[in-house]
This record gives sequence, structure tokens and C-alpha cells, in this order.
Amino acid sequence: MGKVLISSIGNNRLNREGRYNETTYFIDRPDGTRDEYTSSYIFEALVQMEHIDRVILIGTAGSGWKPLYEYIAMPEYHMSMAAPGVSFDPAYRDQLGELDSRSGLKDMSLEEASAILAPLKNCLDPQYRAEILLMRYGLNNRDWDENLQVLGKIEALLEDGDSLYLDVTHSFRSLPIFQMLAISYFQNLSSKHINVEKLTYGMFEVRNEYGQKTPIVDLNRLYDMMEFVKLAGEYRQFGTAYGLKKLEEKPGCNYTGFSEKQIALLTDLGDMVSINNLDGFQELVRNAEQILYTAEGSGTEFPILAKAICQDICSNFLDGIDDPLMTQFNLARWHMEKKRYQNAMTTAREACITFTMDLCGATGTSYVERDPYASLLGELASDKNKKLAETLDSGSVKIARYSSRLQYVRNMLAHPSSDVDIEKTANIAAVLVTDCVLLDNAVAKAET
Repeated sequence: MGKVLISSIGNNRLNREGRYNETTYFIDRPDGTRDEYTSSYIFEALVQMEHIDRVILIGTAGSGWKPLYEYIAMPEYHMSMAAPGVSFDPAYRDQLGELDSRSGLKDMSLEEASAILAPLKNCLDPQYRAEILLMRYGLNNRDWDENLQVLGKIEALLEDGDSLYLDVTHSFRSLPIFQMLAISYFQNLSSKHINVEKLTYGMFEVRNEYGQKTPIVDLNRLYDMMEFVKLAGEYRQFGTAYGLKKLEEKPGCNYTGFSEKQIALLTDLGDMVSINNLDGFQELVRNAEQILYTAEGSGTEFPILAKAICQDICSNFLDGIDDPLMTQFNLARWHMEKKRYQNAMTTAREACITFTMDLCGATGTSYVERDPYASLLGELASDKNKKLAETLDSGSVKIARYSSRLQYVRNMLAHPSSDVDIEKTANIAAVLVTDCVLLDNAVAKAET
């Protein structure tokens, strides 16, 4: 468990004095202090200022490995990370120069190039357990198929509980994009618990505005925004927002636009709709409406994630939210859109029971209170209670019959076997829920 830096290597050039260009990098801390370090390479500055334990350098065969070797091994540069007793070998420098000139050859394997670079990583102090990983240029899909294997190599080098620092300052622009992919991979797919601590960029372009010093910018907010987009996608696809609380609790990530109570409601959204907690769901929708109303009147920009989720909730459920029957029908339709067929069937049938209770002037939300009306629906559907059926309009009787079919399809979905065509059953379920919603609207119009 430790701090691991992944940094890409670009090319460094000699200045007019025949030395490699240096800059003073700085990091402004939240407490108002500033750390500074002067180096030709940002990874050295980050190692010193962030107290990094291990270093993984990535690049292509054409990255500036020769300049890096000279900076490490030539004594006039006093590289802080150089291995004790390292000596400069002109022949090895020339070999690295040849690697650069050959890097464009298509027949050069990464294994061959890696073997040439093996002595280079040994020039760094063993305490950093440095590794060098090579990638293709990314000119075509074949290159990227090979590059994706690097993720597995990086993961193998990491330990459970490591804190990851990624720097995207140098090399081809495709490498920083790759590192963003690496962040998403380690956060979502890795079998190890890896914490992405920082995503950094040395903004050399603005050094003139900072007295020829280069600020190291923390790009973590970009990653947080990526997580926001993923969370909104989770809600759109599955109707859940379980990741919201985790994201909101992340230090410095307090811009979702939700209060603590509203976060609790949204993170419980999946549970409430799955267990048909109607009262809790109605409260959630009312809170979503209040969030939108407050934001629109505040004159300030509304956080995009909060707006996306709240608008979707309101557009699906706000109409008729005070009517349990309409809320249940809307939930059934919503479940069907999310392909939760069993939830859709169960909720639609509960709506039919609520409809029957309304007709009979009954109220109640407990199983004991509702079960007699479920039985009554069965009697209506099977024509066992013709006396009651004669007092009802045709729409109400149709609802009862649909309820019976809903129960049948729900049972088929709940107890699948080799004799059941799930796809066909799911299609039937979709039709039934749609018909129930249309029936409910028709009955509502007839009553008015």
C-alpha cells in the first residue's frame, strides 16, 4: 500500500547553454502554502512534492528516453532519483538514440524496445521500484488493441489499497486520453481497491504569468464530472442513484446541488421503487420538484447532474403524484422502460387493486387491508361476482381482467422454466402495462 505515480514521458531538448530545459514546478495547497521543485521532468517534481513511493513511466519507443537517461546518469544534473553510484555510459546513450530513430519501424516489437530500456529503469533509485511500460502510437485499432493490454500490466504492478497519481503533461495527446481510461478502469473494473488520488497537468504554457514558474494543476474535477455522467447514466438506464452518496462524500466534491436529506432519498430510490414504498417515492418526487423550483428562482446555475435527475423524475411522475393510483401506473410504465418486468407486473397489479379499492370507497396500504380487494379482482375477472360486475362500467371490468392476466404473466416471470419463452412473456408484459395505463386514462376521463 503506497503512493504510485504514473507519468508519461515526452521529449526534452537542450537549451542555448547546452543543458536540458528546467522549470520550477509548484503546487498550491488548500491551506494556502506552496510547494516548489525545480526539474527538467515533472515526474521528479511530483515524486518530491507528493512523497511518491513508486513510479511507473509510460511512453512510446519514440519518447525521449535518451534525454531522460542523460538527465539521470550525467552527474551535472544532480537528479534526485538517480540510483546511488549510477555512472554514465556513452554507448548506452547511443543505443537509446538508435531506438528513437528506429521507433517508427512497424516491425519493431514492444518486447524488443522494452529490452533496450531495461537498464534505464535500473538507473533510478531502487526505493522507487520504477517500471517502464511501452505503448504503440495508437495510429489504428490494432495499436489500441495492443495498448489496452498495458492496463493489465499496470494493474499487476499495483497493490490493493494503493493511491494513484496520474500525470498527463507529456507525450502524444493519445497517452493522456489513455490515462483517463486507466482511471475509469481502476475505479470500476479492477479487482483491487485502487484510490485515484490526483490527476495532474503541468501547465507550462502559463509560466510567464507566474514568474517563469509552472503550476501543477489538479484535474480531479474532470474525473468527478465523468463520474457524474456515469451516475446520470445509471439513473437513466436502471432508475437508481446508489453512487450519488459515495460521490458526494468525496472530499472537495460538494457540488451536486442536493441537500443531505435529498441525497438520502435519491440513494434510496432503487430500494423504494423495488419494494413499492409508495409514500417514500411520492416524497422523493415532491423533493425533486422543490429542488427544481428553488434552483430556477435562485438566479444561479443549477448543477447539471441534479437537474438531469430531477427533471427526469418530475417528467415521469409529477403529474398525478398525489394520486396513489396514477403514481402506481406511472411506476409500472417506468419499470417497463427499465426492463424490470417483474416489478412492472407487480406494480401494475397493485394499481389495479388500488383502482378497485377506490371504486368501493376503501382505503388502506397494508397487505391485510388490500388482500380482500385482490380476491375481488379475481372474482370480477372470472365472472364469479356478476352482481358486482353489473354495477360497474365496462372499463372497470376490463381492469379486473387485465389484473388477472398481469398476475399470470408475473408468475411466469417469477418462475421461469425451459417451457417459458421469457422474451415473448416480456413482450406480453409490456403490452399489458401499456394497456393498463391507457385503460386508466380512459376510465379517468369517463369519470369526469
